Amino acid sequence: MEGKELQKLIHDIDSLKSEYEALLPMKPEDEERLWRKLRLEWNYNSNHIEGSTLTYGETYLLLIKEQIAGTHDLREIEEMRSHDIAISMVMQWAKEDNRQLTEADIRGLNELLLVRPFRKEAITPEGRPTTRLIVPGEYKKYPNHVLLPDGTRFEYAKPEDVPALMNELINWYNNETEDLHPLTVAATFHYRLVRIHPFDDGNGRVARLLMNYHLMRKGYLPAIIKSSDKKGYLAALGQADAGMLEAFIAYVGEQLIWSYELAIRAAQGEEIEEKEDWKKQLELLKQKARAVGNETTPKTPELLEARLRDSIIPLFRELDAHLALFDELFLNKEINWFTGSSNPVNSEEELIAKSRDGQLAAVRYLARFTGYKYNGVHPFDMTVDVRVEFEEYFYTARLVNAGIRIPAKKYDTPFSEDEIEEFISKVGKYFTEFLEKATGGP
Repeated sequence: MEGKELQKLIHDIDSLKSEYEALLPMKPEDEERLWRKLRLEWNYNSNHIEGSTLTYGETYLLLIKEQIAGTHDLREIEEMRSHDIAISMVMQWAKEDNRQLTEADIRGLNELLLVRPFRKEAITPEGRPTTRLIVPGEYKKYPNHVLLPDGTRFEYAKPEDVPALMNELINWYNNETEDLHPLTVAATFHYRLVRIHPFDDGNGRVARLLMNYHLMRKGYLPAIIKSSDKKGYLAALGQADAGMLEAFIAYVGEQLIWSYELAIRAAQGEEIEEKEDWKKQLELLKQKARAVGNETTPKTPELLEARLRDSIIPLFRELDAHLALFDELFLNKEINWFTGSSNPVNSEEELIAKSRDGQLAAVRYLARFTGYKYNGVHPFDMTVDVRVEFEEYFYTARLVNAGIRIPAKKYDTPFSEDEIEEFISKVGKYFTEFLEKATGGP
């Protein structure tokens, strides 16, 4: 017999269900975003409760975008994907009117969730640590009792009792639940399955899948147990262990109310993101940013010195070598480096020394060719002005005379040999064409 508080909760759920159904059919786009959210919440929370390290954002990327982010064991990735397939499976089962649940169905769900055999740490009856081979879909062969925080041991069903208990559970579900409210049946089935703990792993996920299978079979939405309230979830299961099953039924009912409130907002075309969903959105943004890997690098004295040594000075040396090809055409040439003042830098080490306070804003390479020798009484000059600019988060090199540049680089990235070579080639071509125009052709 249900207590008054549980009866009121069931009444509230059924009222919300009626309110939701009165809004149907909803727009296809609203239905799609509702079930996408329910699917994500179900997958993420059910796996996270059991220790999955995939974040909500990583779950979204994996299941919706089919992208893998973060560094996770392959098993975690595979089990999340398999759980998503399992959700689709129980949703299909729920649509089959005359279907009866079987032990084979339950074992098949466990086999799907766990993907393949693996070894897992365990404790022997004598209390010694060991490892045990976990075979998906097979009932446990050894006790899987757990130690509680207070040091006591919670005992699940003995391995030899599992077949009979599972047969009893299936018979109860298929033959004795028609007169009970779907919430009561779903939560009770969940509790009884967890209390048996028939498998070496995956019991919680299987229980939550079957709980929602029954709810959906009876026309209800799935109830999502939140990993953020794992303590409350386990406490409700603990109350059921103490004989207060209604407390656990009520706990599941509260989660079902959340689903209906979400669904009503979706059906009305309203926002279905929750107050804390911005954190999930931010987490997803962080995941995408980390996946791109293009992290900003601010200017520091150490990075300035490194780029002078491996990028800027090598660039200037290459300019020296290639501009020497123009020497025989002019009477004089003077090359200087400047860092902002009118006084030139006298050596590479002096230039590097000027970078060590981190304030270096630019370096200028100035090559002055004077007195073109082969233009009779009309000699002319040529100036090659290359400027390297050090902004707060990037640096770049450009020929001031024209729009020739090496693209901006982060401070942790040097100029490549190819980039320097291409820049030198364009500078050389530019000044060769300048001479052609100044002298009337080749």
